[in-house]
Amino acid sequence: MDSRLENLKNVIPDIDFEKGINYCAGDEEFYIDVLSDYVAENRKAEMEELFASENYADYAVEVHALKSTSRTLGLEKMGNLAEKLEHAAKDGNTEYVKANHAEAMDYFDSLLKNITELVVEA
Repeated sequence: MDSRLENLKNVIPDIDFEKGINYCAGDEEFYIDVLSDYVAENRKAEMEELFASENYADYAVEVHALKSTSRTLGLEKMGNLAEKLEHAAKDGNTEYVKANHAEAMDYFDSLLKNITELVVEA
């Protein structure tokens, strides 16, 4: 396995490389490129804006996209956090969204930071 991915596994132990690499046709370099795109796409600003404006319908769409992309890349914890926010936003459970948004965004920040430092810039 590529040393960049080994380093990432040490920092994000719950990452499912097999799932992510399988999504990328078994190609580690392509997987690394897709991880780089995940960082570059950074949906956080949009989610923060929608959260701040209490636009929960569009917020649900954004966290749905984050959930799907994260799970595809084997980032299960982020996918699970996003899924809970998505369902809460769709169900009108704004209290859950308000109580858990910051934790999910903090975790997303840490993912982006680690992927950037250990994969993109390595």
